[in-house]
Amino acid sequence: MSDIKFAIAEKAVNDIVAAAIDLGRTLPVYDAPLTSIGGGLSCSCNFGLKLTDGKVDFRSGGGSGNVKIDELDVTWDPLILRFVLDIPTVSIGCECFTIDFGPFGSKTICLPCITFFEGDDDIDVTVDLSGIFTHELSGEFAMRIENFQFDARTSAGLSDFEATLTPDTTTELRDDLRTRFAAMLPSFVPASWLNDAADSIIDRLGLKTNLADKTRFYFEGDKWVDVDVIDFADTVTNILKKITDAIIDRVLGFVPSSVRDFVKDLLSPVFDAIEAILDFPDDVDEFFSDFFNVSFGLLDMMVTLVLAYVTQVPLYQIERPYKIANPESDKMPLLIPYSNLMAAFNDDELVIDFNTAIL
Repeated sequence: MSDIKFAIAEKAVNDIVAAAIDLGRTLPVYDAPLTSIGGGLSCSCNFGLKLTDGKVDFRSGGGSGNVKIDELDVTWDPLILRFVLDIPTVSIGCECFTIDFGPFGSKTICLPCITFFEGDDDIDVTVDLSGIFTHELSGEFAMRIENFQFDARTSAGLSDFEATLTPDTTTELRDDLRTRFAAMLPSFVPASWLNDAADSIIDRLGLKTNLADKTRFYFEGDKWVDVDVIDFADTVTNILKKITDAIIDRVLGFVPSSVRDFVKDLLSPVFDAIEAILDFPDDVDEFFSDFFNVSFGLLDMMVTLVLAYVTQVPLYQIERPYKIANPESDKMPLLIPYSNLMAAFNDDELVIDFNTAIL
């Protein structure tokens, strides 16, 4: 029997997930350098992922229950492709030939040389596809619990109280998150991008506090994941919006931008209706995925990136021992050691309970 039990409401977890998704709008952009892919063709790519929408739904059953992340939209933004083609130099003419005119002798005639594609990078095209392609991820996840201990605390021999009062000035949290990402992502992703992403996440989610040990809660991605590699409804709607915006800006270019924005807003319900109609087959597909607990999606690099984000960034963390602030600010906090910590989902809450012994 547990000594202490507390619960986190589904709405609170939705708020946490919404904050994490909002952070997904500001993750670093990756610049892939211009690279030859053969045949004189080289390409480079500037891309980033933006996470939008998505909600969580707690589900009881199966022991500790699970949580469903529903319709998390993942948009490539930016997505800028550059193609450079170096066509081999081609020369025509330049041949010389001799014509025999019999008694009048012979004559050597040389055709003029015409050369094409002498320079480098004969064709250089940049294509901006930012915000057009949207994928949709839905999946069920269990809860994973891990303990984290700082090497700096161990090497300094700090007690629980000392660790609680010592600010974290190390890079250990960043290094841990970077290592987790690197283990899941392609090897060409540079360490600088991993560091920037880890720093951004840790800062925005407020994970860096003190050197006390942490118990951390993660989504465990060992359930099915249903991914629409191209979300047809969102993609078509995005293209229609871009085309319509361009037409409005051209036709009504003489009026203030606020008027053009008002006209665009008037058309929003039309786009919403188009998206709803186009999304109906996708809802049916997700229903059968849910019913048969089978994944019909394809795991490509985008899915790996998103799964790395969802399953390797802690949803929640508590200090170990559990700290209760003393109402008298000049007094030491109360630390409660705990063991046998368990977490389980029911239909409304994430319930965490553990055994304690008060110091």
